[in-house]
Amino acid sequence: MKEKPNVFLITVDDLRADHLGYMGYKNITPNIDAFAKQNVVFTQAMATGPMTPLSFPSILYSLYPSEYYSNMGKHRESLASFLKKLGYKTAAFNSNPHFRLWGFNRGFDYFEDFLYITKNERDRIIERIKRKIVKMMGRDDFIIKKLQYLLTYLSADIALPYADAETTNKKAFEWINKNKNQNIFCWVHYMDPHYPFFPPKKYVNMYIDQKDILKVNRLHKRAENFRELIPDEAILKLKQLYDGEVRYLDKHIWETLEFLKKIDIFDNSIIVFTADHGELFGDHGRFGHQYDVLYKKQLHVPLIIKFVEHKKEVIKSPVSLIDIPFTIAEMLNQHPSVFNGTSFQKRKYIISEGFKLRKTADYNYLREENMIISCQYDNWKMIVDDIRGKKELYDLGNDPDESINLYCEEKEIACEIDNIIKIHKSRIKETMIISQKISTLKKSKKI
Repeated sequence: MKEKPNVFLITVDDLRADHLGYMGYKNITPNIDAFAKQNVVFTQAMATGPMTPLSFPSILYSLYPSEYYSNMGKHRESLASFLKKLGYKTAAFNSNPHFRLWGFNRGFDYFEDFLYITKNERDRIIERIKRKIVKMMGRDDFIIKKLQYLLTYLSADIALPYADAETTNKKAFEWINKNKNQNIFCWVHYMDPHYPFFPPKKYVNMYIDQKDILKVNRLHKRAENFRELIPDEAILKLKQLYDGEVRYLDKHIWETLEFLKKIDIFDNSIIVFTADHGELFGDHGRFGHQYDVLYKKQLHVPLIIKFVEHKKEVIKSPVSLIDIPFTIAEMLNQHPSVFNGTSFQKRKYIISEGFKLRKTADYNYLREENMIISCQYDNWKMIVDDIRGKKELYDLGNDPDESINLYCEEKEIACEIDNIIKIHKSRIKETMIISQKISTLKKSKKI
C-alpha cells in the first residue's frame, strides 16, 4: 500500500441533489446510489454560490466567492497546490473553458479543458472554427483566453460546447493509468447535466423527437435570460431531457469507479463526489442558474465521501462545500489550518453569496447593493437581497420549498440571522480593503 492515499475529486456541473435516487427521486442513478449506500452521505450539502464561478472557489480554495474574487484567491493555497507540496501528481479533466480564466487551474501539473475537441451535435462549422483557431494559436495564447467566452457562447445555442462524459473519462483514464504508481490527485468535472440538454438518444423518451429537443432548449434559454413564460408541457420535456443527461452521467460515474477498482487503486483512495450548483425549471419563477438566486433548489447539491477507512453513514445536518479542502487535509493527517472550515461537523450556520462577476479589477462591484446573501440557521433560512432591496425568511422544517416568506411575522429570528449576515458583510468589506492595499502596493512595486 502506498504511503499516502490517492485523492479523487469528482464534480458535476448543474446536478440537483433532489434528482438522485438516494435522495428520494425516481430510479435514474443506480450507480451513484450504490456508491452512496457504501460511503458517507451528506443529505444537506449546500454550495457557497448559485453558479460555477461562485461555487468552485470554496471547493478548490476554501474561500467564499467574495474573498476569492477580491484577489485573495491569488495569494491563497489551492487544494491542488497543497497536495502538490505533499508529493502528489496533480491533474484535472473538465470541458468548461472558463476554468482557466477563473484561475481554477492553479496547482495542477496537467490541466485538460477539451477546448479543441468539444463534442459536436448540431453545428459542425462553429466547432471546426474553434478547433482550428486553438490549434493555430495555442490554447494558452492571450487572445485565445480572452476569446474563450465568445467561442463558448457562439456555440451555446446551436451546438453542444462541452466534451461529454465518455470523452472526459477516456482522457482521465489514460492519465490515471500512466501515473497509478504515484500518489495522485485527480479532479474530474462532468458537464453533461448542464444546458444545452442533449442526452444520447437511448436515454431520451421515445416521444421526444429532435425538433422538440431543439425547441425546448431554446425556450429554456429564453426563459432564463428574458423571463419568458414557457408551457408546462415544455417544462416537463426539459426535465426529462435533464434526467436523460443524469442517467447518462450515472453510467460513466460507474465506469470511473470500476476503472479505479480494475487498476487496484480504489481501496487506497479518498473520493469526494459533489456538484457545484443545481438547475431551476420554473422553481420560484426562474430557469437555469443565475447569480441572483439563492433558493435551496439552486444551492442544494449531492455530497458523498469515500474514506480510506471503510465508513458508512448518513449525515443530515447542513454542511457547506467550503469544508471540502479542510476535510481532505485532515483525512491525510495534515494540519488543515491553511484552509477555512471544519471537518464537516455541524455548522451553526451556512452562508452563500451571489453577485455578478465582472471582468475588470474593480472591487466596488462587491458592495452591498450588488450582492445577495443567504444564511441557513438551523431550520431557518434568510435571504438578504440588496440587489432588489428585499429580505426573505423561510421555515425550512415546515416549508422546504421556501414558498412562504415569514420575514414580517418572525421578527426575533429574522433579527438574529440578519446580524449574522451583517457580520459576514463586514468581513467582505475588510477583505476588500486588504485586497485594495495589496493591489496598490504591487502597482507601486513595493512588494
